[in-house]
Amino acid sequence: EALLQSHFLLAEALLASGRDADAHDAFGLAYNRYVARPERLWALLGRARTSLRIGRPQEALRFYQRGKELYEKNRETYAVAFAGFGAAYWKESLDSVRDELRGAGTPGVNGEINGGGS
Repeated sequence: EALLQSHFLLAEALLASGRDADAHDAFGLAYNRYVARPERLWALLGRARTSLRIGRPQEALRFYQRGKELYEKNRETYAVAFAGFGAAYWKESLDSVRDELRGAGTPGVNGEINGGGS
């Protein structure tokens, strides 16, 4: 579990330090390594955020949409806490990325994430 989280935490640290392109790559590596795990949602949302920050809004939208679809198809998985996050974390993260996309004026952002825990 610690090894799994370290891949994602490295990407988050790179993002927090302004190394957006490196964070983008690190989230991609984490996704590829853990593609069969529920935490892949973390990587998809990270890729959406970093895509937006490196000037690729349509790519960001695609990653967001894939994350939203994953969440909606697997609500029961994301209704429980894992990876050290509370159960509401995933919905809140999707909402936050959606808001970032809207704030950047990305065309095609629509739909609300309903339910998912509070």
